[in-house]
Amino acid sequence: MPRAQNNGYSHLLFGHTYTEKADPAQFERHCHANYEMLYVLRGNGKYVVEGAEYPLKPHTLILIRPYEFHYVCPDKNCTYERYVINFDGNILIGAAAELSILQNDTQKKHGVYFSEEHLTAQIRAEFYGMDEARKLFAEKANRAAMEETMIRTALTRVLLLLSLADRTEGAEYEENVITRVTEYLDLHLTDNFSLDKIAQLFFVSKYYLCHAFREQNGTSIFAYLTVKRIAMAQRLLLSGEPATSVAYQVGFRNYSSFYRAYCKQTGKAPAHRRETNA
Repeated sequence: MPRAQNNGYSHLLFGHTYTEKADPAQFERHCHANYEMLYVLRGNGKYVVEGAEYPLKPHTLILIRPYEFHYVCPDKNCTYERYVINFDGNILIGAAAELSILQNDTQKKHGVYFSEEHLTAQIRAEFYGMDEARKLFAEKANRAAMEETMIRTALTRVLLLLSLADRTEGAEYEENVITRVTEYLDLHLTDNFSLDKIAQLFFVSKYYLCHAFREQNGTSIFAYLTVKRIAMAQRLLLSGEPATSVAYQVGFRNYSSFYRAYCKQTGKAPAHRRETNA
């Protein structure tokens, strides 16, 4: 089972997690409204973001942008150690918030991947510094605020340094029919779909479509759509939209099916998120 040390703040979560014997089935397929940065210290396998695959190796890093469907698939029984940061873009300092690597390109939502050669000693040192922050301020009365400030500052520096890396956006994955299907679904998220219609659009059989999509994304087409729609619903609820209206806006045909899916994915009723803003 994973062993983690996490420090959570209102818009920032930093964790150093170690799994002695990884089981790929334990790693959730999901998306969320915040950014996620994953830096691997030990382990092998693959990252999957919106159907695009990248090699998961020691000293590789991937940046997931808001609402990008993703998961990791470490090799079975490998030792998997990583730093994970979830953050809201509003916490970044100055010009870092406007970096191109943070922008969701509607045509290519496949995360931003950095191989070992891109991660300089300076970038690695910033992660180690974040990990040491909890020890440095362990005895301080206002420990949480101090840790948050240090991690927020280090994260800003990491993003600035990554933006200088000599890399070609999107060059690390090979586009295929399933990445194109995934992009299409994301651009038409609230539409009514049938598997027959999607198969016809991309000139493949329905059997191939279902099998290949699950193989590449780790889930079915309709499970993928549900995860994305619920993530969209969370954002609308936070803006104050009533739950009954949100259900139809995000593509559900009735409120009861939306309610069940929302509770299953978030562990809360839709109205709870709107009322508590949590």
